[in-house]
Amino acid sequence: MLIVAALVAGFWPGAFSAYVQATLSRMVPQAGGLEALQGMITIAALPFALLTLLVVLGLYRALDLQQRLQARRSQKLRQRMLEWMEREDAPRNSPGPDEAVP
Repeated sequence: MLIVAALVAGFWPGAFSAYVQATLSRMVPQAGGLEALQGMITIAALPFALLTLLVVLGLYRALDLQQRLQARRSQKLRQRMLEWMEREDAPRNSPGPDEAVP
């Protein structure tokens, strides 16, 4: 039963696609031929081109934000490292835990 349902579900989208293609192939020569088809394709592709442009802009903004955050983190880490190195190199005024107090 499941196999029949899968075959029927797969049949109707394919049948619809074939119907649309057959209808368009009959209408294109009457509507102006190849120029009409090219114009229709251009008009149909325009929303996808705009959507792609928006995705590219969003990706650019996200990557730019990520780069700025990474630069800030690197700067903070560099500053902490320099402070730690200064503390390690500084002379000690008080005895450490392992040193005896006279």
